Amino acid sequence: MKTALLFIASACGFAQIQRPALGVMLDSGGNARIVSGVPASTTVSDPLWTGVASLACSTQVCFALANHTLLSSDGNSFSIEGEKAVWAIDGAGAYVYLSDTGRLWRWHDGQFGAVEFAPEGEVLALRAIPDGLEYATRTPDGVRLGERSLGNADAVFLLEDGRVLVAGAGILRLWTRSGTYVDFALEGVRGFVEMSDVCVQIQTSSGNWALTTEAGHERLFMLPGVGTAE
Repeated sequence: MKTALLFIASACGFAQIQRPALGVMLDSGGNARIVSGVPASTTVSDPLWTGVASLACSTQVCFALANHTLLSSDGNSFSIEGEKAVWAIDGAGAYVYLSDTGRLWRWHDGQFGAVEFAPEGEVLALRAIPDGLEYATRTPDGVRLGERSLGNADAVFLLEDGRVLVAGAGILRLWTRSGTYVDFALEGVRGFVEMSDVCVQIQTSSGNWALTTEAGHERLFMLPGVGTAE
């Protein structure tokens, strides 16, 4: 497994040399693939990981949950109970909340340990901040981010810079820190995957999309329709 993980790191570097890498996507078949090119013209790599249930990547590192094993592109792995994860990348480490067990874990410097965490409601998204975590939860009163109501959202993603992606009622809305927003029409959003520091995957009932997140230059585009391991 470590050999495969080291291959991911080298493959990502090679892709960036050949064509700009937008990040790593999770296709409909549970394969993690590098997406290279520009929004108007993308290509994908062969699968880097297979059997992936959950994925999160930054420019530095990738994390995945596959077959009850937590994996990272730095070559570390941990066996764990759980099939559904919510991630918050923090530098070269990450927090991972396992929805199946209701437990939060911290992965940092090759160490893996439990963190006390008692949220009210279903955890939808996490974000690492200097003194810990922010998180969005679904409660009987709707989706909340701390004291802030996000309405009846279908899915939420918390960007590292403080912006918030909210999907619902056929609209993908990107809230800025100042309270303004940009809307994109997109039906059937089921979830988000952090592809890199500059790109977020949007999983929908009709296919996979991606949003480039550079402030002021956001762009929504469809990802290649791949789904089986090669």
